[in-house]
Amino acid sequence: MDLPAFYFELPVFQEHFGDSSSCPFKKLYVAMSLYEDVTNTKEVVDAASDSNGRAAEEEEEPLSSMSLNKFFKVFFDFDLVNIILQPEMITSVEHVTYAISRAITNVLNRKVHSGTLVAEIVYMLGGSSDVAKCAKEMCINSAETINTCKSLLAVTISKTKQFGTIASVIKGTPLPIDKLADITNESKIVKAFKFSKEELALPGGLNGAVLGRIGTKRI
Repeated sequence: MDLPAFYFELPVFQEHFGDSSSCPFKKLYVAMSLYEDVTNTKEVVDAASDSNGRAAEEEEEPLSSMSLNKFFKVFFDFDLVNIILQPEMITSVEHVTYAISRAITNVLNRKVHSGTLVAEIVYMLGGSSDVAKCAKEMCINSAETINTCKSLLAVTISKTKQFGTIASVIKGTPLPIDKLADITNESKIVKAFKFSKEELALPGGLNGAVLGRIGTKRI
C-alpha cells in the first residue's frame, strides 16, 4: 500500500453518549497534499466529488426527526472523503485538523449547521456563519475558482488508511506541506474572518486567531 507523503491519525476523544450510543470509529486518518501549477483543476474537483458519493448528499428527512443511529449514518457512512481547498485560505495543518475535529464533535452532539460531514468540515474551516459562503471562500468548487486557482490543497479523510486515487488525478507540482505558509494569503483570510486588530495581536497571530474562531464558532 502506497501512503501519501503527509498523513496522520486523528483520534476521536469523545466516543460515548449515555448508555446506548457511541461513535462508530475511534480515529480517522487524514492525508494532505499540496500542489502548485495545477493544469486540471476541474478534473480534480470532479473526481473528489465523485469519490465522496453519499457522504456529500443531503437527506430529505429533517435531521431533527431522525433517530440517533440514522443521524450518525447520514454523516459517518463513508470510507473516505476528499475536500479540495484553496491553500491561500488555509493558515496551517492545524487549521484543517481543528475543523475536522470540531465538525465531528458537532455531529456527535447533534449540533450541526449543515447536512453532510463534508459541508460541516468546510463550515468549520471558514469565517462565515453561512455554509455556502464558507464553501465559496475555502474550497475550489465554482467556475471562478476552478478557472483561477493554480494551487490546491487536497485533503482526504479515511477510516481505514486507504486514501483512494485522488493524488493520481492531479497534474501539478507537489510541494512539501510546510510550504503551505508561503501560499497563505493573510489579507484574504483576515477579510473572510473579519478579524479585529485585537484578535490578531493575541499570541499565535493569524493562525491562533483562526483556531480560536473554530473553537468558539456558533452552531
